[in-house]
Amino acid sequence: MNLERPEDAAGRDRRRDRRLTLTGQAVLRTLHGRTDSHGGLVDVSASGLRFRLRPTDLPEVGAFGAVDVRVVPAGAREAAAAVRLTGFAEVLRVDQSDAAFVEVAVRFLDPLSVREAFEMIAAPVAATWS
Repeated sequence: MNLERPEDAAGRDRRRDRRLTLTGQAVLRTLHGRTDSHGGLVDVSASGLRFRLRPTDLPEVGAFGAVDVRVVPAGAREAAAAVRLTGFAEVLRVDQSDAAFVEVAVRFLDPLSVREAFEMIAAPVAATWS
């Protein structure tokens, strides 16, 4: 039984999660030892992200690698306010339709982890226990 309206089925989007447009950078380090791919975020969702980079050292579609994401909250004036996330991802798409930039889409293999979130708090607390 099909519960979709005909107009929804015809123009269905393949996204499962809502995309958020955020300011920040992404770095993808593929597992087969190629050069890191660095670029600016296009958007992020719970299941993946898109980032834009120069057309050099492109990752291959299907490649797996570590992804580091740095998101700067709206209105933040200092880099220290950035939220840093890390995890593993698979390259789904490499769009080279623009001569100046390439857009890369990756799918997260697991939820991302917050990186360095509590380091500033943990150090003073540990010092008081010794």
